[in-house]
Amino acid sequence: MSELKEILPNLKEGEPLAPHTNFKIGGPAKYFAEISDLDILSKTLQWLSQNHWPYFVLGGGTNILVNDQGFDGLVIKLVNNQIKILEHNQVLVEAGAKPADLITTTLAAGLTGLEFAAGIPGSVGGGIYGNAGTFGVAFDSVVEKVIALTPSGEIKEVSKADCGFQYRHSQFKINHWLIFSAQLQLAKGDVEESKKIIKERIDKRLISQPYNVPSAGCAFKNIVIDQNIMEALAKHHKEIPEQFIKNGKIPTAWLIEQLDLKGKAMGSAQISDKHANYIINTGQAKAADVVMLMSFIKQQVRDKLSIQLEEEVQLVGF
Repeated sequence: MSELKEILPNLKEGEPLAPHTNFKIGGPAKYFAEISDLDILSKTLQWLSQNHWPYFVLGGGTNILVNDQGFDGLVIKLVNNQIKILEHNQVLVEAGAKPADLITTTLAAGLTGLEFAAGIPGSVGGGIYGNAGTFGVAFDSVVEKVIALTPSGEIKEVSKADCGFQYRHSQFKINHWLIFSAQLQLAKGDVEESKKIIKERIDKRLISQPYNVPSAGCAFKNIVIDQNIMEALAKHHKEIPEQFIKNGKIPTAWLIEQLDLKGKAMGSAQISDKHANYIINTGQAKAADVVMLMSFIKQQVRDKLSIQLEEEVQLVGF
């Protein structure tokens, strides 16, 4: 333990995690440290690996639900947020930077291509980790390479081809590698047109999503349409809207709406009346309330529509 404190002189004990998350839910971390330096992060992971300590890396805190009992290990909060414009329309961005700051910086440099990130909360590292995106475009469209660390602290340079990007997925999820920074490839473009698109998309999000109350964003992944999904909904006499077929995905919010579940609550956790794929904290919600409500939603969609939902929210300390 003394060795870890030498590596992390700012180490805290019993840090409440709820204030570090958008959900405002969860107990304390046994240990907690903010890290911005790559070498310190590498040394920390090496120590954790050698001593078999559990750890969790906290980014923007947007898509996580922390157990009411907290996390019995070390929570690492990445606070690296540098953004640098490089040659040939490339950008170096650290994992702790916010997508909104990345968009502002790149537009100021005359670079476009990040319109898909408009309104995405959290951190860039989290966005790349989960290949976040909107309107059918995601981070895989701009990432060229990633600097990441293995669970044992080894620093790796990962090419785009080796990132394993898929819908809301990347190889980093499988390997449990920690993203430290990324190099993006953008392009010179019509900045004013880009700003117009971004404003329209953010305005649409503000209207359609519950941004004024604590939540973890979308609770479940949208459903990729295949023959099995089409047959399942046909069996339950549900016609898939043409726009969904065109996009290749069914919004999970639409499935939940088909079952009239908007407003359903367990404790102080509630399915949003504004967006059915959001679970909101209406007051003093507990993680247990959210987990029960998510389980109920999955059971209803499975039993009444023959579709198995998959969580997009990451559960921490369970």
